[in-house]
Amino acid sequence: MTDLCPRPMPRHPVPDLAVATVDGSLWRLADRRPERFTLVVAYRGRHCPICRAYLQELVRLLPEFAARGVDVLAVSADDEARARESHREWRLEGLALGYGLSIATGRAWGLYVSTGRGATSIGIEEPALFTEPGLFLVRPDGTLYWAAVQTMPFARPGFADVLKALALGADAVLIGRPFVTMVYGAGAEGVKTYVEKLKAELADTMAMCGAHSLAEIRRDMLFGY
Repeated sequence: MTDLCPRPMPRHPVPDLAVATVDGSLWRLADRRPERFTLVVAYRGRHCPICRAYLQELVRLLPEFAARGVDVLAVSADDEARARESHREWRLEGLALGYGLSIATGRAWGLYVSTGRGATSIGIEEPALFTEPGLFLVRPDGTLYWAAVQTMPFARPGFADVLKALALGADAVLIGRPFVTMVYGAGAEGVKTYVEKLKAELADTMAMCGAHSLAEIRRDMLFGY
């Protein structure tokens, strides 16, 4: 794992992003005109089996994002050949899949950068350098609304969903599948670490929205500022 650069800050402009996609077009954040948001999903690359399931779930939800005015891009540091293989073998039809994310750009977005250590569990070699996962929800004016950056592919947060559920009046939020991954990967210590991560990320998200307690989370915090 290498160094982490300063992250983009909420309500401030995000760095420029321009990548080629597997459909042969050039995707530029500055050219996007979403009704509400652009969701940028940074994933590790073809060597990551967890990324496969994660992006397949994203494809399943694309109509829901579109219905809510959200434009979606998934991108990695993979080269064109690896990205095309992922797009085909992972069945990512309909997803704008970018490739060639430079390490410098990944760092500018606050992503962690890892060094390749040979073949993964599925027998695919890791690149010499690659970016770790991150999610970025960007407003149409190019400023950051919400972000989450991970050091590893496990248990990627869905804290926009947590905040959404609380803001809409839920009394509790149930989280199941990520705990399975943590138990499998690190046992009791993994579960403890993930619970601490959830608490910290919820606290960060609340702070970004100006909520200092659960009772202060309001419906208009979802898209109201």
